[in-house]
Amino acid sequence: MTKTTRISVIYNPSAGNKNTMLLDGALAALSRRAIEVAVHPTRYAGHATEIARVIVEAGSADCILVAGGDGTVREVARGTLGSGTASVILPIGTANVLAQELGYYASGKPSADRIADICLQGAVLQYWPFWVTFEGQDKLGLCWLGAGFDAAVLQLVNPVLKKRMGRVAFVPAVLRTLARERKAANIPWTMSGGQNQNTEAVAGWVILANISRYAGPFCLTKRTSHKQKGMACLMLNKKGAIARLVEQGLLLFKPLDGRAEGQFLLAGSIRVGSKDTPLQLDGDYLGCGEARVRIADETVQFLVPMIQ
Repeated sequence: MTKTTRISVIYNPSAGNKNTMLLDGALAALSRRAIEVAVHPTRYAGHATEIARVIVEAGSADCILVAGGDGTVREVARGTLGSGTASVILPIGTANVLAQELGYYASGKPSADRIADICLQGAVLQYWPFWVTFEGQDKLGLCWLGAGFDAAVLQLVNPVLKKRMGRVAFVPAVLRTLARERKAANIPWTMSGGQNQNTEAVAGWVILANISRYAGPFCLTKRTSHKQKGMACLMLNKKGAIARLVEQGLLLFKPLDGRAEGQFLLAGSIRVGSKDTPLQLDGDYLGCGEARVRIADETVQFLVPMIQ
């Protein structure tokens, strides 16, 4: 447990859920607890990383409350990587999968008082992120890298509809992607180093998972979780629209471990994709091409509920 008296809030006004009631409630709850709070709104992509680094270097906060979605959390994590400054997530994005994984939700939804209590009395979690090298740049990941179907869906999601309608905006994108799935190319992957020396093959869809959840409350895999280091690499070998529909249906009831060829990335790296492979990182479309993924050498700290 950690003692907190100063909190910096990094707030993304463009997060998927623009309802500020949860943020206002958390600020009020912290005020009632006589906590010193400084609010820093973000103004552009990457700004949350810059703000977090300034906070860490100045030592101006005991913890950072991240008010945003998974993308904002990822930006803050890059700014706090390897430091002793922990973060708490105030989930106001579209999916908020990492917040669900870490236990911030109670009775199916987040609570302002619960978030405030975690800021003050949370347990410190050492969380292992991963690095994605894509087009010559290193990007920090927290949840997953997807190659194929899910990335193709995100490529087609209308950002205006997503802000207005949330998850409903994914329906037309899913239907369009399913219609194209028959012509989708195989996805090559190669694992090297560590326990997997030059293992390579192709798949119809690849998900490299750093947490057990996926796309909201669904359990994707039991092979990893936020409490352990390493990524479950799920290679779904079947191709076509029917295969992808079956997998979406299975996710409603059970993990996809039994359907996928499984590898585990702990040391070394995995390369996935080719020039035409769509990629997504933590639910954000990345682009088309090959990515190299490896586990980070340093951890990110989160404050989480004492009992999970």
